[in-house]
Amino acid sequence: MEKQVESIEGKAHKGERMRFFIIVPIFNAQHYLHRCLDSILAQSYAHFRAILVNDGSSDESLEIAKIYAQTDERFEVISQANGGSSVARNSGLKRVREILYNDTLCGDTYTSPPPPQEYHNYIVFLDCDDYLEQNGLRILHDRLKGHRIQVLVESKITARSAEDDKIVPFGYRVFAPYLKGLYNASSIAKANNAPIATTWAFIIESSYFFAHNFAFIPHIIFEDIAFCTEVTLKAQSIYIDEAHFYNYVLTPNSIMRAHKDAQRYIKEAYSYFFTLEFFRKMRQSSDDEAICGYCERMLVHFTKELLRALQFVGYRAEVGFTQRDLDAYVPYMRGKYYFCYKYPRIYGYPKRIRLWCENVFARLCKHAHSTN
Repeated sequence: MEKQVESIEGKAHKGERMRFFIIVPIFNAQHYLHRCLDSILAQSYAHFRAILVNDGSSDESLEIAKIYAQTDERFEVISQANGGSSVARNSGLKRVREILYNDTLCGDTYTSPPPPQEYHNYIVFLDCDDYLEQNGLRILHDRLKGHRIQVLVESKITARSAEDDKIVPFGYRVFAPYLKGLYNASSIAKANNAPIATTWAFIIESSYFFAHNFAFIPHIIFEDIAFCTEVTLKAQSIYIDEAHFYNYVLTPNSIMRAHKDAQRYIKEAYSYFFTLEFFRKMRQSSDDEAICGYCERMLVHFTKELLRALQFVGYRAEVGFTQRDLDAYVPYMRGKYYFCYKYPRIYGYPKRIRLWCENVFARLCKHAHSTN
């Protein structure tokens, strides 16, 4: 695919130093946290600040994090009540903003414009059970040096076993293999048909980030989808690369996420609803044809995903929305999923019963149209 952005080589200040702010949300990670934080400490590129956000851990995680902050001034600990990874990352981002701009929040706005920066700053996310390659920040530095890249994406995922730390096959990647190099938002939206996700694969220029006041939607799962999509589709320069700087560890917690019960389906339905709201608003606010088209495709996709979760739990109060709240998404429902929207619990019946109900429903709809 032809790239839609001209080279921006040399547009950065040649003598400008680069610094990385590494945000690490921490929750009950005592068995993995030393390796994670040691990987930061061992970086061959020394210009970084690590913001460690303890999210209400009940194990020794907070004490472990404090040791690193006490022995190295580049580490800082924030501790808060448990609010989930979205809230923890938002707390880390708020702290980065305060460090860079000496800001205080006034409502939802900041009280001062960004002052001139000594460093060219980038934001990096690191999960507490994963770890960086020893030269990870150096790799990022070398990719970014001499450019004004707003978003760097390391698209290829390196997964490791928690048992023996060996690299294991992992089919997922952020973008398709043919997407490499420098792009603008419109060209990515045009070429991409899959959700944009995986927070820690995105390295984001701080001035761009805080100019848009990006944040994670709190208290949902799949929070990286809306976040990574917005960060990507509002950028003028996105560089997609495949460097190995990050190790994604397949811990028991990672594997257990595949197990689903009623509470999990409730969380999924709730989260998909807010994801749909995000794409609907982005679709309404954009005048870029490619971005609007991408949002349309995601609205179809996530409407289907929401209804798949809803069939197991129905319109109960815990899902956080009603059938009427889904009316805006009826145009994105294809075939059998409209029946699921009307009668989600019936849709969850065994296939033979469900098909009978769908047939009756279709006949009733046809009769209603013929009598009008």
